[in-house]
Amino acid sequence: MNMRKFLFMLFWLCAVSPVAYSQTDEELCDELKNELAGQIEKNRNNAEYLNDVLITLQEAKCGFTPTFIQASLYLQEIAPNYLSSIGCGKYYYKKNNPKKALQYYDLAFKDVEKWQKDFPYEALSSKAEIYLYRAEVYFRNLKNFQKARENIIMSLNNSKDQGEPYFLLAEIYIASKVSNDSILNLSRYWLAADMVEKAMEANFSFSNMAKAERLLYEYSRKFPTEEQIHNNYGIKEGDIYSIKGWIGRTTICRKRVKD
Repeated sequence: MNMRKFLFMLFWLCAVSPVAYSQTDEELCDELKNELAGQIEKNRNNAEYLNDVLITLQEAKCGFTPTFIQASLYLQEIAPNYLSSIGCGKYYYKKNNPKKALQYYDLAFKDVEKWQKDFPYEALSSKAEIYLYRAEVYFRNLKNFQKARENIIMSLNNSKDQGEPYFLLAEIYIASKVSNDSILNLSRYWLAADMVEKAMEANFSFSNMAKAERLLYEYSRKFPTEEQIHNNYGIKEGDIYSIKGWIGRTTICRKRVKD
């Protein structure tokens, strides 16, 4: 049987198994990982097999798994392409080697440029993905919040129907210090909530909406209380509030939600 067909059937069988409808993406990826256990090493010099594995795992949203990364490392040695460069970038990102991670993401960009004229939509989607991975490196490895936001904006410019860039931007704002005042510093949660709401507007998928609702629940319980806002600053719920510094954004004043 053609290896691509075999892997597609494997993915299909996992996806439509009796428990699939209650599975998370992570559980499905674990199932695929178990099915592929041992096969990656046996086929480490088989470029066609490794490429088919990467395509299958990417389609199954399992690009974050060790299986994807290991297949990428092997394929990069014999027949590098867009997906293998992405996998190598993730490998070095997890190893906290931002320089190497960004180098591999740059290689992925170059590969996209080779076929973007023939597949313009796929190229935009791929570029959006790479920019988001770069943002992760700048945020988590390099702690360069401004550069991370620049890459998030570029990701959204290439593909607007994504929720993940907004979720990451919410994380970045929460990790930022926006004021020396302990109460006003909580305004970062207002801005983070704004980003989550934008994520909900951008992508209506079940997983995206579920994540957004969970984050809104969490953030709204970290807003300043009504008393803290009014008694100390003379502002009230619904007022526009400006966050200065590198963030340079406006948000809406909201009071803490109580359980």
